[in-house]
Amino acid sequence: MTPAQNEESGLLAEDPTPEQSKRSHRSSPDRQDRPLTQRDRVLAMLRDAREVCGSTFYSAYLPRFSVQVHQLRRAGYVISKSPCDLARHDHEGTQWLYRLEAVPDEPHA
Repeated sequence: MTPAQNEESGLLAEDPTPEQSKRSHRSSPDRQDRPLTQRDRVLAMLRDAREVCGSTFYSAYLPRFSVQVHQLRRAGYVISKSPCDLARHDHEGTQWLYRLEAVPDEPHA
């Protein structure tokens, strides 16, 4: 098969279909070969920063970050939440700061 481009889909003939890609990612034991999920992105942001404001998640195009925080908590992560009072943030309404306190394999701090 030649790598001719399919005019309808824009995919190369040798490219996997979206369904094939989903199957290969689900069955792969190595998570590094697939794109980060929203949950992975939220966890990375919490690990990289001391505190993460809700508006920072929105800026990172994660509008449903609270669902991911909830799922992380259910998975055993300890994540605290307090009102955002950072001086550089000028919120019109209440925004929250999220802090990763402990991960499932570590003792609670």
